[in-house]
Amino acid sequence: MYPTYKNGETLFVDIGFSQIDIDAVFMFMYRGEVYIKRVQRIPDGLLIISDNTKYKEFTIPRENYHEIKVFGRINGALEYKGF
Repeated sequence: MYPTYKNGETLFVDIGFSQIDIDAVFMFMYRGEVYIKRVQRIPDGLLIISDNTKYKEFTIPRENYHEIKVFGRINGALEYKGF
């Protein structure tokens, strides 16, 4: 999710979300891969969007929702600068 979140930052995950029922950034597993991506609900399913332009967006069709495990919604990040 670079440049929104940078390598080494601590992410705050609201684990109260077990389903994707709003458009937001989520941490989830799909087909054995863990993602932190922006998710937009669309009529055909879920549009998975990366803020990093190196990665293409993709769609998870409604019929594949059973393959998604949501860990939570990302609420923010804390940059660690060391001591």
